[in-house]
Amino acid sequence: MDDAQLRRRSALISEALERDPATLDGWLAALPAEDAKAVRRALALQSQPEAGGLGGVSADRFVHLLAAAVDRDATPAAHARDRFGAWSLTHKLGEGGMGEVWKAERADGLYQGAAAIKLLRADVDRNVLARRFAREREVLARLDHPNIARLLDAGLADTHPFIVLEYVEGRTLLDHAAQRKLSTRARVALVRKVAEAVAHAHGRLVVHRDLKPHNILVTEAGMPKVLDFGIAALLDDEGQAGDGLTRATGRALTLEYSAPEQVAGLPTDVRADVYSLGVVLYELLAGSRPHEAKDGTRRAMEYAIVHDEARSLDAKRFDASLVAVVARALAREPERRYPTMAAFADDLARWLDARPVSATTPTALQRLLLWSRRNRALSAATAAALVAVGVGLVVAIWLAEQARGQERVAVAALADAQQQALRAKVALARAESESSRAEREAANAQQQAAIATTESENAKRGEAKALAAESASRRDKAQAESEAGKAKAVSAFLVDIFQAADPEKAKGEKLTARDVVDAATTELDKRFATQPDTRAELQRTLGTTYTSLQRPDKALPLLLAAAEAEEAKSGKSSLSRARILLSLALAESDAEKFVDAVAHYREALPIVEAADGPVSEPVAIGKVNLTFAQCKVEPNEACLAIAEKLAEDVRSRLGDTHWLYVEAQNGRATGLSVIGRWREVPGVLRPLEPLLLVPPPGKVVSALTIRGNLAISIYRSGDLVGAATRLGPLTEDLEKVLGPEANQTLVHRWYLAEFQRQRGEYRDCQAQNARLVEIRSRTSGPEHALTIDVLSKAAICARAANDAAAAKGYFDRAIAALPEKDVPPQRSVLRALVGLANVAIDAGDLPKATALLDRSMALVTALKLESGDEWLMLSALRATVRSATDATGAATQLSADFATPTGARTAGSHALRGIFAYLLALSGQPDRAREESAAARKLAAARIPATHPYFAVLDYVDAIASGDPAKKAAALAALEKAIHRPATLPLAPLWFTL
Repeated sequence: MDDAQLRRRSALISEALERDPATLDGWLAALPAEDAKAVRRALALQSQPEAGGLGGVSADRFVHLLAAAVDRDATPAAHARDRFGAWSLTHKLGEGGMGEVWKAERADGLYQGAAAIKLLRADVDRNVLARRFAREREVLARLDHPNIARLLDAGLADTHPFIVLEYVEGRTLLDHAAQRKLSTRARVALVRKVAEAVAHAHGRLVVHRDLKPHNILVTEAGMPKVLDFGIAALLDDEGQAGDGLTRATGRALTLEYSAPEQVAGLPTDVRADVYSLGVVLYELLAGSRPHEAKDGTRRAMEYAIVHDEARSLDAKRFDASLVAVVARALAREPERRYPTMAAFADDLARWLDARPVSATTPTALQRLLLWSRRNRALSAATAAALVAVGVGLVVAIWLAEQARGQERVAVAALADAQQQALRAKVALARAESESSRAEREAANAQQQAAIATTESENAKRGEAKALAAESASRRDKAQAESEAGKAKAVSAFLVDIFQAADPEKAKGEKLTARDVVDAATTELDKRFATQPDTRAELQRTLGTTYTSLQRPDKALPLLLAAAEAEEAKSGKSSLSRARILLSLALAESDAEKFVDAVAHYREALPIVEAADGPVSEPVAIGKVNLTFAQCKVEPNEACLAIAEKLAEDVRSRLGDTHWLYVEAQNGRATGLSVIGRWREVPGVLRPLEPLLLVPPPGKVVSALTIRGNLAISIYRSGDLVGAATRLGPLTEDLEKVLGPEANQTLVHRWYLAEFQRQRGEYRDCQAQNARLVEIRSRTSGPEHALTIDVLSKAAICARAANDAAAAKGYFDRAIAALPEKDVPPQRSVLRALVGLANVAIDAGDLPKATALLDRSMALVTALKLESGDEWLMLSALRATVRSATDATGAATQLSADFATPTGARTAGSHALRGIFAYLLALSGQPDRAREESAAARKLAAARIPATHPYFAVLDYVDAIASGDPAKKAAALAALEKAIHRPATLPLAPLWFTL
């Protein structure tokens, strides 16, 4: 049977399933004999629908019916006790569209427990179904989650392919809930686990497309298992033409649980699964489905799903937050639903934890009630005190439909106006005729003529109005259809990118965001060479994405091109171009091109502010970022004025609990840190902590960022305990929200490693940095400045941990990865150079250290950091190198540097004061050495453990100052015991925790 015959039989079965049984016999009688016979054979297998209700025919079941409509032998080839690989069949469980399903057991005893084994059908073209079979095997191989039935084995037995799946003993979701009489909370918890499992599949580019209660079994232990990913669609295969029976029939769904776009035949994505699981949750809670067919037919159900909003849960039975969560999952338009299954699962988790959900904005009272529910004991204890005191495809298509609707209205109005004109003409002719017939009727005729003339004029005006409306609606329709076409092109492009990006990884591993963006960027110019508007839109999107992936080098050319295209299209002062400039300025700032960033922020912000208002979010965030860039260009008090004025404007208009006030204050804090007033930062950010711990929806990441700024400022202020109590939980939260490889997670893990180094926990620091090196090398690239930076930190900790071989490995990798020229100058490279110089001094390679320090000083000048902490660190390192040959000159140099306004900041640094004490002792200035040593010891005692090698270093400094060779020798021996190896002299600043 060829494809055309197969499609005809498929269409006939579809129509037969939808027909009223009373008319079915007559319809069949009119068919050709062979077709009628085939359809009757298929309908005989459908005497009991698999899911109940109208149209409850899944794709797998439909394929089975279609197979029966093909004249082939359907005799199964398998029997009990047959062997397929190491598996022995026990008894047949059922038969689906792809073949038979048998219960089986491992014959060699290596797997304890039963399994389900799928065998390829014998009655359908093997070339067709073998491809589906291989596809199912590929899908299942991607999925490894406790709530998804696992793939145990696959192979060939006498040329017969088979798949072995985990056998799930349990009830369907609805049956389990009814039998156990589960509470609302228990039912939501089950669906949450299912959502997390499906989100796992989505992360592997697999969409289920047929989620329903029958595909979710619950074990006796209460563990839900999602089944039947065999008809799932792979996102990276979405662009391929259909090659199997399911694609030929076009019925990859069960109607009652299908999303509107599936029923309408529109493109689908992961949000279709969100909708289907929303139906499951609604049915599990309410006992019915959210749509009802008025006349009980499939067509009526299809109409209801596509055109009607889903019913809401009963607000009298369920609380408002849960009603909102279910309503968002069941939104008719995909863009109104949760964007991902993970977001749906997160809101279910938030509801279960009595936290505010993103589906609704809770009032202050609701927040208090939720807090009380989470903290019952605490709320009871404090009750008395309380009494006393963030343009999608479907949007564009919807707009096109709206335009078409407006056009139909306009056309109808035009037709009505034309009818009125015709009636007016007839009336006018009649009136003129009557006027000429009799003089006595002249007055009446003239009156009629005047009325008719008025009607004619009204009709002409109506006709003109209708013509104008029709013209406007046509313009709107053309624009909307253009936008819809653009959106469809973009959607198809992105689907193709998922298919093309790194195919080796895509078949078994999770595709990285950078893989996809790299592939999209490569194809962009070729794909949209004749569509400049679409290309510019994608350039901005990809550029912004690269910025978030910490690749400003790749973001900049895309955003520059987008800005140029928008300027050519809309003009230099257009709002759309200004918004692109804000994205461009952020990328420039990340690339440390601060002068360019300031220029673009200052060009764009007035335009955006005029459109959005002075305290709108884009303007506020833009001014916060401008503060940072401006302080980098001119690190003085003046740069703080931008954020200070913003904070005052927000507070006066919106109050000091509004989130934009938090952002503005963070801008102030960032500026203070850049200009060296970082000791003031905790005082700015600490009052915000209550707001940071319970951020509004959509601001979780921003809150985590500001919490990080607070923790880091506390760390830099020397309060290691206060920093540790915040950094640990913060890093865990970042990993949960953003993932272990997100840039913010890595930044705060970097600070954790620094914290460990400061405390003398060198092996932990080495392990932490080794992990950072692995992730940064893979995500940012082996030669990225951030990778070089963590290599230098890993080398320092390995050196301090007495792992010289590892330290040399990290050192050599970092040196090899350094850029040939420091253009543009990068602060991350400067940090790496300082760290590598520190390692070189400890290794006794003073020429290498000198070269690294010279390059570092040139970078300090290029970056205009002569008044920053980096300059002070370099001063200490250079003096240490000089002390090997000229201790007096080294001490004199450092004394002069520390006497500058910048050097005044050394008063609070135990590291720098310890180094100064060491150089003073070496230069024969014992009194000043002991004075500095005592001050350093006092500062360190409040910040680092008493077991830290730093105190043995100070003991050695004091022994040198004493002038007693025996004390000096004993102190050096004690120091070497503390650092677990012979000391290299002069002592490297790393031993002073620098």
